[in-house]
Amino acid sequence: MQYSQKNKMLAEKVSLYLRENTDTRTTIAELSDIFKVSPTPLKKIFREVYGIPVYKYAKQQKMLSASEMLSETDLTVTEIAGIYGYDNPSKFSSAFRNVMGISPTDYRKIHNRKS
Repeated sequence: MQYSQKNKMLAEKVSLYLRENTDTRTTIAELSDIFKVSPTPLKKIFREVYGIPVYKYAKQQKMLSASEMLSETDLTVTEIAGIYGYDNPSKFSSAFRNVMGISPTDYRKIHNRKS
C-alpha cells in the first residue's frame, strides 16, 4: 500500500511514543492532541502503515515490555500488572496470554534470567 512520507513519519512518531510510554494508558484523543491530528485520520494512517489498529499495537508493546519485567525482575505478576495499568491481575494475565500466547507465570518460568 502506498502512503505519503508525511503519514509514515506520523505513524512512526506515534509508534515510538507508544513504545516509550508502555506504562501509561494513552487514548486516541490524547494521541491526537499530542500529534496535532484528528482521531480518525490518526487511526487510519497508523493502520495503513503498521497494518494493525493503534490500540492493538499499544497493547502488544505493553505486553512485550511486561515480558521483559517478568524475565528480568522479581516483581510479582500483580505488581507488573499494576505498572501497566491493570487493576485486575486476571485481566492482565488474559491480555498477556492473548498477545504472547502463554500466561505470565509460565512465561516467567521459561524466560527467567535471574536464576
